[in-house]
Amino acid sequence: MKRSLRLRHTADIQRVRQHGKTQRNPYVVLLYAQQPQDPAIPPYPYTRVGVVAGKRLGGAVIRNKVKRQLRAIMQKVYPLLPKHCDILLIARQPIVTASFQQIDTAVRTSLQRAGLLENTNE
Repeated sequence: MKRSLRLRHTADIQRVRQHGKTQRNPYVVLLYAQQPQDPAIPPYPYTRVGVVAGKRLGGAVIRNKVKRQLRAIMQKVYPLLPKHCDILLIARQPIVTASFQQIDTAVRTSLQRAGLLENTNE
């Protein structure tokens, strides 16, 4: 996923955490919020995605692997996401032992439940 499409600033991540809606499953917590409608600052013309993997998951190698997997999944579904939305994925402990297919299914299901993704049969 391109760096410009990522949710990277702490203030933006905190805004999504505090004001966003949540979808949970055993592997990830999905938080999502519309971008702020500040007339002085135009909204980003695209959806931004952030990925968080805390130290509870394990060492740096494990955390980076999990983040790469989540970014790869989001890159596949990115064209189906609505515009002007910020999405944050927080990895949970069971994701470490899950297969890529299980993680993919869990993320897609969360996005569908949140109304951010159309029901697709890929």
